[in-house]
Amino acid sequence: MRAALALCAALATLLAVACGGEERRATVNIAAASDLAGAFVVLGPEIEAACQVDVEVTLGSSGQLRDQVRAGAPFDVFLSADRAFPRSLEGEGAIEAGSVRDYGVGRIVILTREGIEPVQSLADLTRADIRHVTIANPDHAPYGRAAREALSAAGVWEAIQPRLVVAENIRQATEYVRGGNADVGIVALSLVLDPPLPHTLIEQQWYEPIVQSGGVSMYAGNPAGGRCALGFIASESGRTILARYGFEPVE
Repeated sequence: MRAALALCAALATLLAVACGGEERRATVNIAAASDLAGAFVVLGPEIEAACQVDVEVTLGSSGQLRDQVRAGAPFDVFLSADRAFPRSLEGEGAIEAGSVRDYGVGRIVILTREGIEPVQSLADLTRADIRHVTIANPDHAPYGRAAREALSAAGVWEAIQPRLVVAENIRQATEYVRGGNADVGIVALSLVLDPPLPHTLIEQQWYEPIVQSGGVSMYAGNPAGGRCALGFIASESGRTILARYGFEPVE
């Protein structure tokens, strides 16, 4: 009888393994600003290897993701496209105290759709052939705020109002241009490098630096995994990957 029971137990173990019943790795759920979409193609697998976790990424505008974290959404890490949102959540008790870390500085560029003469400067946005200009919503997207600052500093913000198309986030603004729904977009450098798209870098003097930060959520289901993931992103290895997507180091 004992031999039969042992045989049954062994068979059950083999069947469990064969059917995928082995213990699964923990998951880290990351709420990430949409300018990180390209970078996470590389960052995701690297975090999985370094932290021995599976990574799930939810992309969106920083302001909308902030609201979800504040409401208790089950994210382990919040990666914003600015410093203000993670720090405000830390002050409210929604981000783990002391966990907020800067991970890079983003840049904005002018992206012109195929088929028209490339726009080389912000002043060119008043050209007669430019019918639609898109930016991310400046009310909740840091890249949209930077675009508005640059357009205002260049003296063309009011002039382009009849042509302005507001996207929910910077990734959507990029897709508007790529899909031909807008002639020009003020978008993130990180979203035009892979695959490479013709663009014009906007000088830093026109807008405040886009310093990007992240923190571990107090509602995290896997806070240890979240700390590991954020630590990797802010590490030298993480910054090297981010540099490939145009992110500059934080001074």
